[in-house]
Amino acid sequence: RGYGDIAVLTRTHAHAVLIAEALSRAGLPVRRSGAVRAWRSSAPVRQFLSFVRIALGVGRPFDFRMIVPPLGLLGGAVEDLPKMNRARFLASIKEGAPERLAPLLLRSPEEIAAEGAMSLVEAFLRLMEYGPRSPGQDADDPIHLLLVMAQGNDWTGADVASRIRSLNDGDLVGRDNERIQVLSLRASKGLEFPVVFLLGCDEDWLPFRRPGQSPDDVDIEEERRLLYVGMTRAQQALYLVGSDLRTVQGEALA
Repeated sequence: RGYGDIAVLTRTHAHAVLIAEALSRAGLPVRRSGAVRAWRSSAPVRQFLSFVRIALGVGRPFDFRMIVPPLGLLGGAVEDLPKMNRARFLASIKEGAPERLAPLLLRSPEEIAAEGAMSLVEAFLRLMEYGPRSPGQDADDPIHLLLVMAQGNDWTGADVASRIRSLNDGDLVGRDNERIQVLSLRASKGLEFPVVFLLGCDEDWLPFRRPGQSPDDVDIEEERRLLYVGMTRAQQALYLVGSDLRTVQGEALA
């Protein structure tokens, strides 16, 4: 089996972060809960979204600030940015860096809106000189996931920005088959994996009880439901994992 067939599920997001870090230190490829949020906030993806808005003729001053200074256009005259529009943007590229201008950008915004998202990604990479990429290059590179999502969906220029904003961690399942998925039980709802390791099957962890919380205050029905969710994510093999010894806030518990 590949790493992408495996999911590690935990009761809390904080626990998932720790497990993902431990697996990474062990040299295993990991995709953890919250990966999409971090990817969406990365500089290349934010630049790409600004690039799309500019290409579609709806660029705002913020979008030009994301794109123009890194390109070294306008001779660094940042004061000219508020006056920038799509036409001036394209003219400045033709004048200062014509080799970066993809033919796609010379088409009308309406035509670009109908193009597939992959064409926009390729034009963006050429413009920003990120260099040739392939979906199999570096799984930690934000551009890698941008390529994976653009190739694996029927997105167009008109909807690529909204599609990216609506992505969640579950959308990565099956897109990048070389990584172990580490998710909280809540984040795993609706997903399925050939092999599932459900960690933390210990007293006060599953069912979960916060420090100082009375056992009578635990919503046991909710905890049972979450356990059921986790167990039924497994298609072929399920491993329920507890511990002989664990440490909570520096105190060893049997």
